[in-house]
Amino acid sequence: MSRKLNLSRFAISLIAVISSLSPFLADFNETHVFNPLWPPHAKFHNGQTMTVGLICGIISLYFLWFRKVSTDIENLKMSCLFAALYWMAMAPAILYPGTAFADPEYGGLQSFSLGGFPITQVHMDFLFFIILGICYYTESNRMKKSS
Repeated sequence: MSRKLNLSRFAISLIAVISSLSPFLADFNETHVFNPLWPPHAKFHNGQTMTVGLICGIISLYFLWFRKVSTDIENLKMSCLFAALYWMAMAPAILYPGTAFADPEYGGLQSFSLGGFPITQVHMDFLFFIILGICYYTESNRMKKSS
């Protein structure tokens, strides 16, 4: 059982940490939690979503680095699944009636810039799915070869 840090484990861990922290970085502000236009129940569900991201990230790290009961490949599968869950739930959320990526008073599609390129929630969803798939494939093949 090898739990040494490599590129795949680093990337999975990074996505798990981002899944834990990004809901708070994106939502604990005037556009969400402190938005006076949001009713209390909407804020409740926002708090629920932020907590789900935190829990998924922590469980992903647990399976990747600490769980010893199962096989390494099974732990890898579970780690990738939990790292992806928050983003899997975000991807179809736009399909619900009355939803938007951001409220109109905040400019429509929220994004941040990475080297001048706007990165949106949609970009992050697909990017993280692709990275996790590549990392799972790479790390599972490494594990099979070393066993």
